[in-house]
Amino acid sequence: MNPAILKIYHALPPVLQNLVASLVGYKLNRYRYGDHFRRMLPVVAARESWSEERWREHQEQLLFQLLKRAVQ
Repeated sequence: MNPAILKIYHALPPVLQNLVASLVGYKLNRYRYGDHFRRMLPVVAARESWSEERWREHQEQLLFQLLKRAVQ
């Protein structure tokens, strides 16, 4: 975490620290279990049956996309 933000957080009164912590927790909860999670769950579940070769192909595709983007 950013040291400046952490310093501000520690300077806040406990009531505001609790509020900030609750808001950050709410944001993390939405990220972890919100729409993105629901969309990705079937994709991740389908990958459980992938063979080792399929995983290797997938990794190569991701690496190719990353390298292509880096070159651009």
